[in-house]
Amino acid sequence: MFKITKEGYSVLVTFGILTILAMFSHFKFLAYIFFILFLFSAYFFRDPERFPPRLENVIVSPADGRILKIEEIEDNYKISIFMGLFDVHINRAPISGKIIEKKYQKGKFFNASLDKASEENERMEYLIQTENFTYKLSQIAGIIARRIVSYINSGDYVNIGEKIGMIKFGSRAEIVVPKKFVKVIVSEGQKVYAGETIIGLINLGEG
Repeated sequence: MFKITKEGYSVLVTFGILTILAMFSHFKFLAYIFFILFLFSAYFFRDPERFPPRLENVIVSPADGRILKIEEIEDNYKISIFMGLFDVHINRAPISGKIIEKKYQKGKFFNASLDKASEENERMEYLIQTENFTYKLSQIAGIIARRIVSYINSGDYVNIGEKIGMIKFGSRAEIVVPKKFVKVIVSEGQKVYAGETIIGLINLGEG
């Protein structure tokens, strides 16, 4: 069954009404434009079911898109994922854990594929405590995206692959994990899917 996110309902209703009104107006050509926007919105706000791998000690992608960059920053790996306009924009928990901090940070709206977007763009950041370590997950707005939606709060527990929120219309997600416990198994440019693609392995016996 085709599902859309609840955030998409108002958009679909708006374009649906505009399509109908345009059909009975003197500007019937607008009906085609509004209907195309209606179809695009239904596609953009799609909410496909995802099935996290039934494996222990794995990290899954928090977003659909392509691995933009993998960086080593002091004792951590930072993995950045760019969500294109046609990717599913629902974000999911990459590792099970408790939300110990949630922080919204105002910022700019540079193209999410640019390096400076990682530091300067508007974002929602989560600090999540797992059984073995703490990691940071960020939802970062892009040049078109102007609204970050969060489904979780401090104190909540999330399971791997669980929905945590979405960003509207093109954006970026980042996860920062400790090198001591994690082996990254993806490469830059690789296509990934939220909640399903394994991007790292947790090495508890190493380091």
